[in-house]
Amino acid sequence: MSRYGRDPSAWATATALALAVLLSGCSPAQTRLPAQMRPPAQAPATPGRGAPASEPPGPPLENAGGARLADLGAIERVRFLDRRNGWATGRNGILRTEDGGASWTDVTPKVGGAATEASWNGYFLDLHTAWALRTPADPAAPAVLYRTVDGGRSWAATLLRLGGVADVRFAGRLTGWILVHRNGAAGSELVSILQSGDGGTSWTEIARTEPASRANPGSALLEGTKTGIASADPDHIRVTGSWAGPGVLLYRSADGGRTWSRQTIPVPAGFHADGGAGVSYPPVFSTAGEGVLPVVYTGQGFVLYRTRNGGRTWTPSTPVRFRAEGPSPAYSIIDGEHVVVTDGVDLYRTDDGGESWTTVHPEQSLAGVTELGFVDPSWGWAVVRGAQGTGGGAILWITLDGGRTWTGPGPGAGAPHSPPAICGN
Repeated sequence: MSRYGRDPSAWATATALALAVLLSGCSPAQTRLPAQMRPPAQAPATPGRGAPASEPPGPPLENAGGARLADLGAIERVRFLDRRNGWATGRNGILRTEDGGASWTDVTPKVGGAATEASWNGYFLDLHTAWALRTPADPAAPAVLYRTVDGGRSWAATLLRLGGVADVRFAGRLTGWILVHRNGAAGSELVSILQSGDGGTSWTEIARTEPASRANPGSALLEGTKTGIASADPDHIRVTGSWAGPGVLLYRSADGGRTWSRQTIPVPAGFHADGGAGVSYPPVFSTAGEGVLPVVYTGQGFVLYRTRNGGRTWTPSTPVRFRAEGPSPAYSIIDGEHVVVTDGVDLYRTDDGGESWTTVHPEQSLAGVTELGFVDPSWGWAVVRGAQGTGGGAILWITLDGGRTWTGPGPGAGAPHSPPAICGN
């Protein structure tokens, strides 16, 4: 799982590594930007609620192929599926590794047209199936959602009119959601939610906040800043975030996004959520009834909430109290029982769903961690920015012993060697 910032569960998730070199080997002359989407002849129409929000996909696109991580710009997210296979997204594209991060292949869709500034956000279901959303810096320009079912060798593209930065998330191969962050001010944020039932080929807007008409479906979502969206099925959807009001912010819809309500989340004794201090992130469901909800209490600690009734109620487990008040706590939910959290100084592990926690003191500093993930209780990864010797860049660490020691990715079961640099900021 990624840093506790926008989008978690699901999954956070990056590009820009050079294998076997530190940041000194990542000069601007080495950077190669992938070709970007050719502007469409006709821009997609802006949808109303319930209207189609996408155009039909074009023909499959080949990927750019063959680049090192250093070729694609600053890292945004890394996700490993097992000890060997992983995906990465960043400002300029998509990469894959099949050797535990020792080497990476550029699988960014290769399309024509002039390069334009944009951000990438991805959701990686398995070794073969993934979605990559490219959102231009200009909110008036169309976004493009790419889908692959062959591990990134080819991609199908769908144009979307979003109007803001967005997060994409899927529950299986067919049902997915896009949460669009349109704009916000004074403790509120305008968002739109799109839903797909065919794997991302077509999308329909199911909710949209409109402060001028609070009677509109979705306007209940106005308050607070949103961190993500999650669901175990098409009907029961959750939107997480923080707000200036009392308690922890969690929105719930039980009718596919037509109506929304704010749930009450109990705050543990000794913690407070005042002024947006309690920040919720997308829940992770193991079944339709059982799931966990991560909440970071800024400057205080971490609480894992559990549900056994499909999210109608949430019960806090034993809180983790952070030893440090660093800017970048991060967590990884392996499953409903196994969770790892860091405050940038220590690691905290649970094997019983948060009832008890064990503190691990890493031999390497994790200060500046922006990404933490584990595929099992022993093997995990961390992306750390600002580490000594990187010139302000970021490095990818791998652990084989549950977080006690960290090394760079490579052969030899974690034999010590220099971690690869992640170029850019």
